[in-house]
Amino acid sequence: MHTGFPSPAQSYHEKSMNLQDLLVPHPETTFFMRAGSSYEEYCIQKGDIMVVDRGAQPSAKDLVIAVVNARRCLMRFEKLSRCSAGEEDAIEVWGTVTSIVRPMRVL
Repeated sequence: MHTGFPSPAQSYHEKSMNLQDLLVPHPETTFFMRAGSSYEEYCIQKGDIMVVDRGAQPSAKDLVIAVVNARRCLMRFEKLSRCSAGEEDAIEVWGTVTSIVRPMRVL
């Protein structure tokens, strides 16, 4: 015997989510990298996990992981294209940051 009304959520079934599908559309060219320091201008905190796609073609506003003169850095692609002062500068783009995963921090 039932009393009261049935729960409106009883017939609601959410489609299952797979984080791999959401965050890694190109598994063959994607890697994860933990932020070693904070980049407040990009809203990235130390310890955040950056999802980086080596196959994505970066555009001006995209964040990229690059190596400039043997130093790894995170910056906007438009800024990277302006940082080369001469032919002696070695610049290699490792990939485009496509997502950030932030672990829950309990205070």
